[in-house]
Amino acid sequence: MSDHAPFSPSSAERWLKCGYSIKMKPFYPSTDSAASLNGTKHHGIAGIHLENGTDSKIPGINVYLNAVRNTVIEGGSELLVERKVIIVKDLCEGTLDAGVIAPDWFHIFDLKWGKSPVHATDNPQLMLYGLGVVREYMLDKGMLATLSIAQPNATSGFPLKHWNTDVAHLLKFYEKVQRAIDEGLKENPKAVAGSHCYWCPAKINCPEYLKHAGKKHLGGK
Repeated sequence: MSDHAPFSPSSAERWLKCGYSIKMKPFYPSTDSAASLNGTKHHGIAGIHLENGTDSKIPGINVYLNAVRNTVIEGGSELLVERKVIIVKDLCEGTLDAGVIAPDWFHIFDLKWGKSPVHATDNPQLMLYGLGVVREYMLDKGMLATLSIAQPNATSGFPLKHWNTDVAHLLKFYEKVQRAIDEGLKENPKAVAGSHCYWCPAKINCPEYLKHAGKKHLGGK
């Protein structure tokens, strides 16, 4: 699902590294592509099936549904579906696809419908969703966490990817998040170019990106 807060979890890979992208965001409103609309559609279908306990006629969605359901402990866990999570109120908020919370662990799931492989390990979007759950439920820092990507259409790799961590690691990451938000809210935040510029709509008019792209073209670093 799309996140519309200024520091959205879905674009965290970019704003965690480049505060300038946040300053420019209002001048380049996002538009829905065919791929994003298709993803939103399938997220909606998956959420309905998960809430109703039904299966889908779409095999890829069932991969996700089964992964979530196999984590649920009957009578011993809480299932979250399409849950709004707040990391920093009014600034960093998003919608968690699914989560399961048990007494001594919790599990976060993010459904990706695209084909380009997405990894779960140290995935900032997943960690932000995890932080949202940690903050809402005031989870202990010693609690274990599993963050998972369900990507049935990926062109390579496994359709399910998992990463095991704990609340202490997520809270440490929160310090990085706070620094990035503080930078992004500055009057003149620093522009930092790199691979995270790929989906940035402001890059065509960003001097730092154009300089970076020119160096790459010339074989520099």
